[in-house]
Amino acid sequence: ACGAAFYCASIIGTPIFVKLFYPSFYGEVIQYNLIVNLGLIVGFISTMFMSILLSQGKTAIQITIQSVWGVVYIAAAYFFVGRYQIWGLACVTLAANAIKLIASVAFVFYNGKKAK
Repeated sequence: ACGAAFYCASIIGTPIFVKLFYPSFYGEVIQYNLIVNLGLIVGFISTMFMSILLSQGKTAIQITIQSVWGVVYIAAAYFFVGRYQIWGLACVTLAANAIKLIASVAFVFYNGKKAK
């Protein structure tokens, strides 16, 4: 719910911010508004779950998720930016952060015990 509120606020606020501070680029960047903001909000939420992992003492899992995310993000960004420029980076950001969110949420609720 909090992520949805941030997303809605960013969808409303970004065009105002860009038009106010970067009016000459408004037409070029506004087309990326939805996907860039969604990627950033998903990344923010995943970071909150990563903090929960740390508070649960699951430091090895947190480090593994962060490391895999970093390598995948850099490699994918290198490939997609070369082909699709900023659109490619926006898609990579959204996809990588979504995968990180799914992994962190899964490990927050996974306690390592088999259900009977």
